[in-house]
Amino acid sequence: MADFQKYKGGLAAGEAGKAGSGYAWASKRNFNEECQFIERVSPVECHIKKGFADGPASMNVPAKYYMTSEMDELMHEELAQYTRRSDKSAGFLPCVKQLANVASLPGIVKWSIGLPD
Repeated sequence: MADFQKYKGGLAAGEAGKAGSGYAWASKRNFNEECQFIERVSPVECHIKKGFADGPASMNVPAKYYMTSEMDELMHEELAQYTRRSDKSAGFLPCVKQLANVASLPGIVKWSIGLPD
């Protein structure tokens, strides 16, 4: 995950449990912990492992997304900003979190897939 190391700014070690949230289930993982669920499988494809989604529902399938290197930087920057927020109960949800939420829907088969638009 060397390419994710340049994105600093998640909660510092030991602060993960201090983040306030409107929901008891909202993620308290820092950016580096979140990135442990993301695996690059090619220069344009990443997989999100089951377990990444927050909330009462768990992911039924893994997720994958396709992107350019420029888009990849933006996607990881928005995840880094999300992990720094203390209130995760409202506001913008990063696209990787949205993909994980889709993977939690009942009836989904094989993958939740994200494509650039």
